[in-house]
Amino acid sequence: MLSLTTITSTVLGANCYLVAHDDGTCVVIDPSGGVVGAVREHVERHGLHVAAVLATHGHVDHVLDAAAAVAAFDVPLTVAEADAYRIADPFGTLEPAGSGLVPAIAAAAGIDVDDHRVPERVETFSGVATEMRFGGIDVTCLAAPGHTEGSTLYRVDGVEIDGQERRLVLTGDVLFAGTVGRVDLPGGDAATMQHTLTTVVGALDGDLVVLPGHGPATTIARERTTNPYLTGAARL
Repeated sequence: MLSLTTITSTVLGANCYLVAHDDGTCVVIDPSGGVVGAVREHVERHGLHVAAVLATHGHVDHVLDAAAAVAAFDVPLTVAEADAYRIADPFGTLEPAGSGLVPAIAAAAGIDVDDHRVPERVETFSGVATEMRFGGIDVTCLAAPGHTEGSTLYRVDGVEIDGQERRLVLTGDVLFAGTVGRVDLPGGDAATMQHTLTTVVGALDGDLVVLPGHGPATTIARERTTNPYLTGAARL
């Protein structure tokens, strides 16, 4: 059986998720700003071994602690190949005009930007459906471009939530409760996002629990009936 822990960053409220197996294996998804201390504390308290650090995409609010996580747990950051270029310069690729918004938020949160920018080890996978296994944790990676070129959904089955075994999909900034990710940032594309929502998100089973990059959890079934971007009531 798998367990789930959510740690929400003070930087733009990005969600970092920990999925752990009874065998002690743990996977960290989206090492958001300032979360590594809490992740390390949880891992040590429960005697876990971090086998992988994954990113749903390369935006800075989701990988601000990537370098710290890689150093702390001696594993590479794993990200889709199409978003790998963002890891080397997460601020510049998000804000090429130099508005300074995200660095300002990071500074306000007491985070030293220079200590969190470039992980020493990065591994990539292709945009096609990819299966990964970490101990007893199976992860299915689904390419979901549109918010960024390499945005990825991570499917994980057999996670205990409120005493029930559930199937999860970690959606990053592709799908949220009641809305979807923005497409006006560098690398975003409305037509590509619409294709992702129709063909990738649209193909997911309704019982899947959605764990988004920001905000509360939801389900695919709920979003199909209430999310205006999935019902056709709103357009990107």
